[in-house]
Amino acid sequence: MPDTEFQLRRGTGAANDALTGAAGEPTFDTTNNRLRLHDGSRAGGWPVPIFRDVQNGTFVAATAGGSADALTITLSPAPAAYAAGQAFWILAAADNTGSATLNVNSLNVKTLKRQVAGAKQNLSAGDIKTGRPYLVFYDGTDFVVFSAQDLGEAVSSEITVSTGDQSYSLTHGLGARPRHYDAFLLCKTADLNYAVDDEIKVTNFFVKVSSAAAWGGVTVRANATQVIVQQERDIYLPDVSGGTPSVIDYADWKLVIRCRA
Repeated sequence: MPDTEFQLRRGTGAANDALTGAAGEPTFDTTNNRLRLHDGSRAGGWPVPIFRDVQNGTFVAATAGGSADALTITLSPAPAAYAAGQAFWILAAADNTGSATLNVNSLNVKTLKRQVAGAKQNLSAGDIKTGRPYLVFYDGTDFVVFSAQDLGEAVSSEITVSTGDQSYSLTHGLGARPRHYDAFLLCKTADLNYAVDDEIKVTNFFVKVSSAAAWGGVTVRANATQVIVQQERDIYLPDVSGGTPSVIDYADWKLVIRCRA
């Protein structure tokens, strides 16, 4: 290689930030080992990403600030304006409690949406969970939220079960019938040789009650607003060690209903 050295004007990140370079002028940021290209008007110029910036999401990822339902992020350098097709990564700092918004670098408040059955909907409580990462895509109007976990998920609290004909339900708030829904019996105290925290998936089943012409069992169904677990007579489970199914000790179990769009 030639022995002649060529060096650009250089300085710390702070020095580059304060510089409004000439149009077409490159400078070198010694703090971040990054080129800056200047346009004659923007202070600090335009940083040129290096592979580390791409791998680390330097310019597009941030921990959410603001509040649970009015999220903010601050990126550096700040985007000049919103543009359809922009995408940012957000690390949530709180569970949302209902419809939520996002404001990037104080550009403007935009509504966060989720996709349900091909249509955009406002978020429901718990769609955003503390400590989870979310990708938000700006479609020109709203930020559409994507996650490695399912959005549009609803989970009931632990429901007390009891003998006889019963109906248990979860109002899911998904805006449409969920594509996936299940109910589970959660063992809270050992029963029929099941251990504490064992979880039994409840499926549609019926069993004959003794020798009488009567049947008992459970059905699980869903509609646009609820997931319903219908109990006819009693809930029977086989003993873990084998044998004929027996009625559970209701005090030892709770019911949990889960669904997702």
